[in-house]
Amino acid sequence: MLKMLKSNRLLLLAILLLSLGLLIGCSSGGYDGDEQASFMLINSSPKDGATISADITGITLEFNYELASKEIAILEDGNAISGLTSKTDGKKVTISGFELSKSTSYELNYSVTNNDGTSINGKINFLTMSNLPDISGLANLNETMMQAFYWEMNTGEYASDYPEEANLWNLLADRADDLADIGITSLWLPPANKAWGGVGVDADQDVGYGTHDLWDLGEFDKQGSVRTKYGTKDQLLTAIDAIHTSGMKAYYDIIFNHRMGAYNKDIDVKLSANSPDKAGGTIDAWTNFDLAGRQKYYTQDKWGDLWHDFKWDWRAFDGVDYAEDKGNGLYLFAGKTWGLVPDDPWMREPEYLMGADVDYYNYPNGYDGTPEPNINVVDEMKAWGEWITKEIGFDGFRIDAVKHVDSTFIYEWIDHVQSATNKELFFVGEAWLEDKTALKSYLDLVDGRADIFNKAKNSELKVFDFPLRAKFKNMRDGNGTFDISTLSTAGLVNDSTHGERAVAFIDNHDTSGSNAENYGKRGIDKYSYQAYAYALTRESTVPTIFWKDYYQHGMKSGLDKLIQARKYYAYGTGHEVDNNDNDVYSYVREGLDNVEGTGLVMMISDGTSGDLVTREINSRQSNTAFRDITGNVSGTVVTDEQGYGDFKVIKSEAKGCSVWVPVID
Repeated sequence: MLKMLKSNRLLLLAILLLSLGLLIGCSSGGYDGDEQASFMLINSSPKDGATISADITGITLEFNYELASKEIAILEDGNAISGLTSKTDGKKVTISGFELSKSTSYELNYSVTNNDGTSINGKINFLTMSNLPDISGLANLNETMMQAFYWEMNTGEYASDYPEEANLWNLLADRADDLADIGITSLWLPPANKAWGGVGVDADQDVGYGTHDLWDLGEFDKQGSVRTKYGTKDQLLTAIDAIHTSGMKAYYDIIFNHRMGAYNKDIDVKLSANSPDKAGGTIDAWTNFDLAGRQKYYTQDKWGDLWHDFKWDWRAFDGVDYAEDKGNGLYLFAGKTWGLVPDDPWMREPEYLMGADVDYYNYPNGYDGTPEPNINVVDEMKAWGEWITKEIGFDGFRIDAVKHVDSTFIYEWIDHVQSATNKELFFVGEAWLEDKTALKSYLDLVDGRADIFNKAKNSELKVFDFPLRAKFKNMRDGNGTFDISTLSTAGLVNDSTHGERAVAFIDNHDTSGSNAENYGKRGIDKYSYQAYAYALTRESTVPTIFWKDYYQHGMKSGLDKLIQARKYYAYGTGHEVDNNDNDVYSYVREGLDNVEGTGLVMMISDGTSGDLVTREINSRQSNTAFRDITGNVSGTVVTDEQGYGDFKVIKSEAKGCSVWVPVID
């Protein structure tokens, strides 16, 4: 237990608050002028928002000017700790003489003056950990994926504010251990291959979706650069090694749909009689590719039956949207059909998206007939899939724009690549369908191709849960009027037949930032912690953390607590509660009988009143003390013999998220 200053506690607080000018928490101390603003706290241990061991014996603060005086107080749940000692050494303050309790919220307040007489004040909030559940014996630990990039990375103000992101592969190698420690189990990397960024844009400036040469991972001087935007092939290999050493997996962002950046034209390419434009005519098409990486790695001696002597020219594609001699249009090549994809009323041709559209299968007898493979392309992609997993070391894939890629090929390729390795690969597709029925129908379409290959199993493809994110958009835009109880059935994740194929996410490179704004889209910039709490505690999904939320949007400390809740506590069967309403949604994980301390009660609110509200909830754990791992609500809740307890959450956007976890003595 802590030694508390009993009789003089209020006096101490009054004196300290007065010395801080009643402005605790303002990093500039309320002063104006450049001179005062330049005096600041530059480092601390622990950092604001950290969760730390209760066993620490010292706290350090570092400022950018030498100090003349300081006032320090540490509050435990509003009570001042007695017996503190603090020493100043130039710019540093070391604090000792305290004992911390486990599972407790703390607030360190400081008021310091430098040798020039300038004063600032502020506060640092931190939590102490309880004893954590011992999950070392679990065969199936919870997975949490992080998307390790965003669209604007290393551009504009982001380049100056985050210069370390200029060499992402190196950065991932440096951060791998830290990310694994907090509970990230896999990293979704950006497209690692050489890409074409447009006329006058070198490959090291392109995000990676203008796919040029899948076999060039930053090795050859093509498209104006040897390296990709993220580094060289050697740096990528080092990053993958570091990711694996940390215990995480690395997923490749593969673009099957198209190729861009052809160096040469194919002249007088004949068009199909079914071409949407210039039917039966001819065009000059930029479809003749010279691929250095492919020339080195796709060879007969290496790939045997998967090797074919062919060139990536117009015969590897089914159509384009630009002709050198005819201009813009939609052109289908002779002898080709569009691939088998779900219908899309918003598009002129659902299978065509952009660039030189890669041809995998044709359907001369209609989509119900026997498909004819473009065997050269299909087999090369099988070889590439084996190479990128077995030689380069990737552990799975995010498949870009998957609903625009032929579904027969998607089934066949996933089946082949998985069968070619002993490790269990991960496949998730970006099928941008916000209607749950449509998303399920897409998965059924891919699964249905099993008959073509005499297979009796469904595809191993998962999909991002866009229907769930659509609910988060409604919550974002509701300003407190959204019926949050509807989250009980939201998205694919709650579907009885397809729920385990859902990958939950809140935002990504397409839904947040400048790329999203170009298409009139907007990120989940309100109630985002509520959305993450929902995703990270849910049963039967792989939730995704967005790098930009974590590092650029200031959510790291809050997300660390939610990721920790998933890593250690979110186990056992999930249960809806019976008293959800328009403002409060709760969800229970009952925990595991064989791992003490697992289980949780998650509560989120989109209310706006700021009131602390209580719900009687069956935690499925009797006579158990719970704490809010987020720190938004202090104190503990103790359940009765039936497992019921009075759990609390705050009705607000900023703090309307509480995850109650068992306290282990």
